[in-house]
Order: sequence, then structure tokens, then C-alpha cells
Amino acid sequence: NLFHTEQARELFYQSIREEGLDEAIDSKQTDYFHPLPTTFGVKPMHTPDKYILFNHRLNNSTGWREVLEIFKGLDTDAYLWFTDESNLKVKAELEGIPRVLVKSVPFESYGYVLANAHFTVCNLQDYATWNMAVLDSINHGTTVISNRTNLMAELGADNNIDLEDGIKQGI
Repeated sequence: NLFHTEQARELFYQSIREEGLDEAIDSKQTDYFHPLPTTFGVKPMHTPDKYILFNHRLNNSTGWREVLEIFKGLDTDAYLWFTDESNLKVKAELEGIPRVLVKSVPFESYGYVLANAHFTVCNLQDYATWNMAVLDSINHGTTVISNRTNLMAELGADNNIDLEDGIKQGI
């Protein structure tokens, strides 16, 4: 079995113990798999002068609503850019909110958008064991401000303070 993180390996072992298969833990060979990050294209495209990027799906597990509420309470000239246009119901819900964009980014420009973001935000739940959007951001030199989870600390996100304070200080 290969795992991305220690947390993922421990969840696997926890499941084995819950099923009463403790003796199987010793017989299971495990190791870690850390895929190389993707380097995306850096073709310039039009972007706002200052933007915070939320490069995750717009579903309940990404905590996007909390990020939106934090952003609405800020006094900033920055934009909050959601890159997931596929959730049409949420996209319609976000239309008309000042300084909020919902726009996908083509592969050839995704690296450019990541590298030029003021920072990116991640607000995953504690059960997540890997996140490519966080690694994409870090690989392109962009700070990731996140909620406090073991995974975010292991991946290298800035989660020394809570999410709201991190976003406020990042502005």
C-alpha cells in the first residue's frame, strides 16, 4: 500500500483496527508515494491586479462558503477568484457579488495565474489526505493560507493562525 501522507497511512491502520484486524497491520507493507508536481503553462492572460485564488471545487468538502464569508467582511481592493465554473448552481449564486470572480483557467495559463496570485486559500476538512491544488500553488511559488489540519501543515501551507486571521493578514 502506498500513501501520500502519514495521516492517510494512519487512517488506513485505524480502519484495520476498527474491523478487528489488528494482526494484519504487521503484515501490511506500506510506503509513501509523493508524485512530482505539475508545472502548468505560464502563458499570460488578463487577471485582476490583485486577487486571492480559490483553486478548488465548489462543493461542501472544500469549505468555499466560509472563505466567501470571510472575504465579504474584508475591506480590500483584491478579488476573490473561484476557478470552478462547473457547478452551475453555485456559479449563479456567486454572480453579482462585488469583487468575486468565477472563471476557469486554461492549462496553458494556470501556472501564470498561480504565480501571480496574491495568495491561494485552502479550507479542507480534517479527513482530507492529499490536495493537488495546494501543491500546485506551492510549486508555482504562491503562499497557501489554510485552515489548521495536519495535512495542511505536512504539505507546507501557512496555517500557523486560524483561517480568517490568515486571510486578513495576507491582504
